[in-house]
Amino acid sequence: MWMKDGQELEMSDRYKMTSDKFVHRLVLPSVRMSDAGEYTAVAGSSMSVGNLRVEGRDVKISEPDSRDITVVEKQRATFEFEVNEDEVEGHWLRNGAEIHFAEEERFNYATIRKLHRLTITETFRSDAGEYTFVAGKNRSTMNLHVRLPEPPQIVRHLESQTVMSGRSVRFSAQVSGLPQPQVTWYKDSQLLSTSYKCKFLHDGDEHTLLLLEVFPEDAATYSCEAKNDYGAATSSAPLIVEVPEVIETVRISPPVLITPMRDVLVSEGHPAQLKCTVSGEDLQISWFCNDKEIRQSDIFRMSHLDETCLLEISRVLPSHEGEYSCIATNIAGMVTCSATLNLDVTEVEKEPVVKQEVKVKPVFKHRIAPLEINIGNSARFDCDTEDAPNVTFKWFKDGHPIKEGDKYRIISRFTASSLEILSPS
Repeated sequence: MWMKDGQELEMSDRYKMTSDKFVHRLVLPSVRMSDAGEYTAVAGSSMSVGNLRVEGRDVKISEPDSRDITVVEKQRATFEFEVNEDEVEGHWLRNGAEIHFAEEERFNYATIRKLHRLTITETFRSDAGEYTFVAGKNRSTMNLHVRLPEPPQIVRHLESQTVMSGRSVRFSAQVSGLPQPQVTWYKDSQLLSTSYKCKFLHDGDEHTLLLLEVFPEDAATYSCEAKNDYGAATSSAPLIVEVPEVIETVRISPPVLITPMRDVLVSEGHPAQLKCTVSGEDLQISWFCNDKEIRQSDIFRMSHLDETCLLEISRVLPSHEGEYSCIATNIAGMVTCSATLNLDVTEVEKEPVVKQEVKVKPVFKHRIAPLEINIGNSARFDCDTEDAPNVTFKWFKDGHPIKEGDKYRIISRFTASSLEILSPS
């Protein structure tokens, strides 16, 4: 009888048991990480114990976009990790203890090729903690925060704005609430929608309305409304648009796009650049990724030198995929261009091809034939071989090599060779 960690094992596809006279074997055809443990062979009143230690493969686990997940109690929570191989056996730990999915009805574990997903269908506050995904000998962790629902609150209200005609302006508000509130924007009582000059930006709990060009007719009271299932909150502020008195007419041309951006294909973890050239005076440059404004950081660096607008990404992550836009504005107008950044998932390191020289043994097609000549005449022997690379010819007389000189002349070309005896004796 065989046991693992005190539990009797039964013959199955996972365990093969054989006996040969006095030798008893337990075979695991395909070892998994979960097979590690103490194994015991029991024969009558005797037993023998051994420990199996399983060393995992070096499986690469991708970094999550965020290591913190916050949900409202009774909401669904999802953890996802991607590995670099198919059919990888994964394990999940909660606060250091392995999750047994057969006992936890609310916990589901699914794999879709390289994607490993843990879902908690309904969360409770006791589910909060550290969740660890283990694949091979590597692991990665995320933290789950479970909070009670909260109605929306305006933490920082909109502020009134005064701007010159033709310039851009933004209204920002900081909003809290659980679940995360949905924010809508209004001009007076009219609902706003995104357009080429009206952008809705969202970064954490900060929500921004960006108006790229404003004119006197845009002067109004702007409001943001935050809503979730537990309430609503609003904040409002006026926009004043000033028209400068024209003392001397100075003609400023609108921006002109000279060279648009190009699509970029880059491998994960590598740097990337997006750039365009724009001419114009007194330009304001803004960059966006999937309609979200990009700010200077360790990963994103933006510069504007002469006519070149440059966005540098120090290390590309999967979350950086999408459409990038550069918008240039001045009081005379605006211009925009876009390009797409995609991750190259087809890049495979190619093993160097080693060229091997093929050696072929030469074979005579025409051999030398016996000659009869008169004294004083010259003699010539000819031979020819089948096609073969790098053939060299040597001539012998009675087993001794012949050297070219006054008496002998040797002519070799490709697969043929001739020996001419100039003065036979």
